[in-house]
Amino acid sequence: MIQNVTAPDLQYAERGMAPLSRASLLAQPFTQQYFLGRVVVDRRWEDGLHLVSATGFVHRDAESRFDATRPIRPDTPIAYDTDERSRLFSHETRLSRARPNGAGWLIGVALIHARDAYARRYGAPDRLRDIVGVTNRTRDAAVFGKAGIAISPALTITAGARLTHQRTDGDPIARLKTTTYIRGRSSTRLDPTFGASWLLTPTLAAYARYQSGFRTGGVTVAPGVGRVADLIPDTIHVAEIGLRRERQGPLGLAASIGASLTDWRHIQADLVDRSGFPFTTNLGNSHIYGLEASANWVPLAGLRIDMAMFLNETRVTDPDPALRRQVGARLPNTPPFAVSGTLAMNGRSAPRRARASMPVGAMSGARPSGRRRHSTLRRANMAARTSAAHGPGTPSR
Repeated sequence: MIQNVTAPDLQYAERGMAPLSRASLLAQPFTQQYFLGRVVVDRRWEDGLHLVSATGFVHRDAESRFDATRPIRPDTPIAYDTDERSRLFSHETRLSRARPNGAGWLIGVALIHARDAYARRYGAPDRLRDIVGVTNRTRDAAVFGKAGIAISPALTITAGARLTHQRTDGDPIARLKTTTYIRGRSSTRLDPTFGASWLLTPTLAAYARYQSGFRTGGVTVAPGVGRVADLIPDTIHVAEIGLRRERQGPLGLAASIGASLTDWRHIQADLVDRSGFPFTTNLGNSHIYGLEASANWVPLAGLRIDMAMFLNETRVTDPDPALRRQVGARLPNTPPFAVSGTLAMNGRSAPRRARASMPVGAMSGARPSGRRRHSTLRRANMAARTSAAHGPGTPSR
């Protein structure tokens, strides 16, 4: 996939202003070039053995300008430019076997090599000066496995683990071209996973599961101009119980509901300082209480209705001393309630789809800055370490 996105200004509207107008002194253009390539080998044997091997490469360059004009001098334009370069190589091979009674096993290996450079410039538009940015390089190797045992025709128990060795090196920079890296940290950790599935009826199962994961650290932009800080890894532990109903045949209802408790330590968060500069920091710790529900209903052939909602309570506890003001505050960009729905109709002509989504609740006031080391990729890695990397979910029987 190749994508090139360019815009002459930020894509948002301000209430009370005329169409195609802005209040900022400077235009805030951005451009992004994105390339994604992958190769997947998938082979199934008659005895149930399944091999999947996937290799991917991501190349991303992005340039942005922000209006940093100070309110006390509204007629003196100040620009804040960012230049981001991200490269990611990943490979994963897994071998599994699933049995009709819900038992089975999975083993695999995974490799990741990532490099991300984030350079910044600040000042009058015609006299920009370099300010300190960061470059981080990560190498990650892991082996993982998971096995499920059918205790009875109704009960299946699963257990697994992921052993990861990782090395991260960072470098404060004033330009993108850099070859000197600060000696970083190496870490080795074991993340377990456990699960159970109890078949209540032929279409209804109760489940419980526990999983853990982490995100890497590195050098990150700190509050203020020309400052960097050490970002330590964050860890997450999730326990969940729920019910899942499967649809029998092409028509009918499939649904699930689950409650979860999450212990999140040394939370990595993208924030904005008082001067308007984005930075990344370890916010503190949090216990997150969540309730999720989803339903998929196919009342007749060609018509599909999807609904989903979640409730959560996310408060920061044990904050970093420098962020004492965050005590008891919600985590950034976490509305307490959200609901979404999709109506899809497929006929002889092209499919038609209508979608509605509504997050409800006050936001924290902070916004994602995307300035940390390949933050989007690390969010994906976090999810992978707590789910897909251990193989398919707890068997629903």
